[in-house]
Amino acid sequence: LRYQVFIKEFGAGTTKKNHESLLDKDKFDENCDHLLLIDRQEKVVVGTIRLINSSVAKANFGFYSSDEFNLCQILKLYKRCLEIGRACIEKKYRGSIALHLLWSGLGQYVISQDIKVMFGVASFHGNNVNKFSSALSYLSYNFGASKELQFNANIYSSCNMSIIPPEKLNVKTAMTEMPSLIRAYLRLGAKVGEGAFVDTVFNTIDVGIIIDINSMNKKYKDFYGRPRRI
Repeated sequence: LRYQVFIKEFGAGTTKKNHESLLDKDKFDENCDHLLLIDRQEKVVVGTIRLINSSVAKANFGFYSSDEFNLCQILKLYKRCLEIGRACIEKKYRGSIALHLLWSGLGQYVISQDIKVMFGVASFHGNNVNKFSSALSYLSYNFGASKELQFNANIYSSCNMSIIPPEKLNVKTAMTEMPSLIRAYLRLGAKVGEGAFVDTVFNTIDVGIIIDINSMNKKYKDFYGRPRRI
């Protein structure tokens, strides 16, 4: 699924080995947890999120997003951290209840593991910053993380998110440019780091996302953290 979405659909670069095996795989995958959404009638995985717990990161390769963002401020404040990444949904299931079900599973995982903060990168597909200038500016002006939770994009491949002046920003255009996954994170109460990371290999512009569980939108926290059988 990840190979089909990130590499075939969105044009991400990958290794020769991954192309041969039709997999999107890296060194982090073997040791972390994978949340899967399965269509039981079709018997196929239609959604996934990769979950790297802080204890797993410490014992193995760290966090994926540390290559793109400075996480020092986050890591010194919280011991129970969870990095969420590689989130995707099969194309024909987007716009359905699929994303809602993924959040439900994620909520139950967070509660069961006593996670205090979630973070990771969320992507705009493509490297043309101008194509997403309204969305990036809107995020920067309205959803910046507090100083206690701030993390910056690594300077060697970062771009300023405050591109369009506030007085000229069109919110409707910003929301149109913004991927549905990022909009979903914002509904959960997510904040963003400073600066975006331009990933020329994976063909994305990555924004740092952080969700403090204690200050998470209560409506979603109560709903998604509630155990249920689907």
